[in-house]
Amino acid sequence: MIMFFTIYKVSAQVNYDQLSDRFIAGKENDIYGINSKFIENVGQYGTIYEQYPEMGTILFAYEGFDIPILFTEKGIIHLHRKVKGPTPEEKEKEEKKRKKKSKETEIELRKVIDKAIVFKWINTNASVEVLPGGQCDGIHSYGSLKAPARAFRSISYKNIYPGIDLVFTTKGDGQAGYEFSYVIRPGSNLADIKFQFVGSAKRIRLLDDGSLSVRSGINEIKITKPASFYGDFLNDKFNLNEMVNSGFNVSGNEISFMLPDNVDSKRTLVIDPFVTNTNNLSGLNNGIAKDVDYDYAGNVYVTGGGDGSIYKLAKFNAAGVLQWTFSGSLSLPSWTFGTYYGGWVVEKTTGNVYLGQGFAPSGGHRIIRINTTGIYDNYITAANASFLENWKMYWRCNSGVPQLLVAGGGTNSNNNFAICSPPATAITPLNVTGIPYTSGG
Repeated sequence: MIMFFTIYKVSAQVNYDQLSDRFIAGKENDIYGINSKFIENVGQYGTIYEQYPEMGTILFAYEGFDIPILFTEKGIIHLHRKVKGPTPEEKEKEEKKRKKKSKETEIELRKVIDKAIVFKWINTNASVEVLPGGQCDGIHSYGSLKAPARAFRSISYKNIYPGIDLVFTTKGDGQAGYEFSYVIRPGSNLADIKFQFVGSAKRIRLLDDGSLSVRSGINEIKITKPASFYGDFLNDKFNLNEMVNSGFNVSGNEISFMLPDNVDSKRTLVIDPFVTNTNNLSGLNNGIAKDVDYDYAGNVYVTGGGDGSIYKLAKFNAAGVLQWTFSGSLSLPSWTFGTYYGGWVVEKTTGNVYLGQGFAPSGGHRIIRINTTGIYDNYITAANASFLENWKMYWRCNSGVPQLLVAGGGTNSNNNFAICSPPATAITPLNVTGIPYTSGG
């Protein structure tokens, strides 16, 4: 049996604010319930990754980092992302400079650069069966997709080579990362196991300490020199004893393993490299709780994570058990929460959640509603061109006629407050300060 440990160490801190410890006990590193799960693809990731269609159907993903790691029929796609562009402050300054121009003029958007290091398995069986194992509590919702995605603790590629299975697992302790293991039964051909780095993989190097370094131009993956043992894999646990010397064999972009000539093929073998990600994949706010709200039933809602463009929303019940996680984006309509961290609020009596966009220069921000099961319910407000920003929202009962009170505005008007009364979708902007609008901002 060969086991790869793929553990991305991400430095993270949690801002507890007014969140009671009971709601995140044991989840300090996994507030949104994604570090220890593989999430099934119900359409949220598309059918294939368009840049590498030869990798086959996307079956699962690991979302422990800002950019999902995709598990396909033929390998794993490690996405790397770099975001370049103006900060919110720079955007507002630019907007002020352009006030006298057409309202249709958009300020510069951030430039997103995507690359991918692809682990592609070589010469695998055509009849591989992919099975998830250990279904996790809670569901994951993705915008308008009505079917929520289940999550699992393991993925098994059965008989990926003759007599060999490939099993992916997580640590299960809330730490970001996952492990994968080739289960090599006695009599199997260890030489069958090969993989190659394709896609954006550049500069594949065997370092002096025996580890591998692979760069994408944005990020680097480092795989330590494998430690190998005779052992066994029973009941999801490894029992390791006698150590065996091993290393990598690198031929261009193709990787295999070097083992002693006297390896006992009648015994189970564990080969154990360790993989880390060295810089940008973790994002700015991964694992951080930015804000907290509640409903009258005692449920707690937490937002955070992301990199400044998209944030997640998680719901915990009164016992602190994670119920669901909303990804923070919609495809139809195109919408993301919370561009530069927008306002949001929980409707206390129902548990519905309203999420806003912090800054939407192209016509004004829009607010959507997520229902009690974590699904977008098709409520979305109409954009108002004189109210571009939504920084804070408050839910008001208003004698049974609820209102959303929005603090925000923009630099193209003197509006600094707005009211919305669901189910109506209109946003009514106001100037509550009385300060007049001037073209200089």
